Amino acid sequence: MDSITLSCTFLLSIVFLSCITEAVTYNVINFGAIPDGKTDATHAFLKAWASACNSGSGSGSGSTIYVPKGTYMIKAAKFQGPCKDRIDVQIDGNLVAQSPVDYSGEAGNPGYWILFIKVDRLRVIGGTLDGKGAGFWECESSGQNCPTRARSMTFNWVNDVVIDGLTSINSQLMHLVINSCSNVIVQNVKIIAPELSPNTDGIHVQSSTRVTITESNIQTGDDCISIGPGTTNLLMDRIHCGPGHGVR
Repeated sequence: MDSITLSCTFLLSIVFLSCITEAVTYNVINFGAIPDGKTDATHAFLKAWASACNSGSGSGSGSTIYVPKGTYMIKAAKFQGPCKDRIDVQIDGNLVAQSPVDYSGEAGNPGYWILFIKVDRLRVIGGTLDGKGAGFWECESSGQNCPTRARSMTFNWVNDVVIDGLTSINSQLMHLVINSCSNVIVQNVKIIAPELSPNTDGIHVQSSTRVTITESNIQTGDDCISIGPGTTNLLMDRIHCGPGHGVR
């Protein structure tokens, strides 16, 4: 009897430990996001981020923000830390920006579209970003008064980050910006913009250290990878580049 009791107690301990370390998932649809490509989902994404960022015990189990299949229109959004534990952003859907005509009565972009700032232990997995850049390029070439263009996804002061399987198309400016970060892995990304699209650098790295970019396909109208001041320990491997201005 004693041995059976001990076995049960041990089993219950394992189950309890598994429960308290299991990652919690926050589905953006449960926060009000509608995947129709038209309805503004910005607030829903920010609410999901706030819930994920404030959850966790720091044990490493972390939280997951889940973006199901579908198309979500979001405006400029800042996802800010520090957070209590690591966060995975799993994107199975498509995120689309506003076109220039949608900025009527608004101040325009703050220079970024999706911004992660002051976050540690972050993974962004999968998904497609559509910056709707064509409308901005056409607006500027026509000499009109146009909204400020935005970088598609920016990481400022983010440490221990993985960007895996992301696709970015038609960014208004640079596609991915890694600024003042450390321990960054970018892998299996696809970045596409027309050959003559202005200032659409694929990946820009500056003031960052220990950055690895690998197994990626970058086709843009500007540099495939641009390296800014203060960058150290940058490894690039198996990059398909072109069209574009190469790596510099």
